[in-house]
Amino acid sequence: MADKSIFILGASRGIGLGLVKTFLDRGWNVVASERSESADLHALECDALRIVTADVTEPDSYVDLGFEDGQLDALIINAGITGASHQDASKATADEVSHVMMTNACICLEDRDEARAVAMAKGRGYLVTMVNMYHDTMPKSPDAIVWPNPPRDPGWTEELLDMAIDGGYMLCGNPEEVCEQLNNYKDVGCDQVVFGLPTEGLTHDQTLEMVELFGDQVIPEHDGDRVHSTDRYRAQAQRSFPDFQYPIPEGIDVSIIPTTALLPLDEA
Repeated sequence: MADKSIFILGASRGIGLGLVKTFLDRGWNVVASERSESADLHALECDALRIVTADVTEPDSYVDLGFEDGQLDALIINAGITGASHQDASKATADEVSHVMMTNACICLEDRDEARAVAMAKGRGYLVTMVNMYHDTMPKSPDAIVWPNPPRDPGWTEELLDMAIDGGYMLCGNPEEVCEQLNNYKDVGCDQVVFGLPTEGLTHDQTLEMVELFGDQVIPEHDGDRVHSTDRYRAQAQRSFPDFQYPIPEGIDVSIIPTTALLPLDEA
């Protein structure tokens, strides 16, 4: 029986599940937490593995897990949340919301008719079907279409496109129109807009045109301070925690050190 014990918080899949397997293989006693039952984690059940149910959004679920002082030799936290503990946007207060970000589609070209034609082109929407296939961390809508099934054709018309733009479902048009559409986002408190390129339906040349137009004509209209906010955060940042001063648990061997590692372990 192993004489080392570790608690892995967030062990139902991915990195956490891999850590459970690794420490079990190395002879450790492992306590692994899951928020909901994981078939993959329970498939590893053995005398050396104890599985507990706990949720980082509910602190009370960790109050009494039956640990005694000195029982654990190591702790790995592989789960966490950002912001308020309730994690419910509908309950958020003004103090809990520092930024509102919109993720959306954007088609910004010099020729507005060309931009609108791209928006109404058949076959757009495959990206969403791939999101529905691969992003299993967020719930799918009941009518979600999953790749490789073809995306739904809404039967675009000029009127339907105008309704989508007015409703904030996409940014589309020439730079002047996109600037105006962004004002509607600002009116409801949105201060960040994110979109990816290349957008479905855009050629390589159109993508380059959009990058240049958005950078030269749209961003300056809405961001008068061209110093990136993260640069200011870094300049003002103050250290929150001291250097880690505790010994690394014995029996953990790392055979390959990433080339980006700040300090090889043998020099620590």
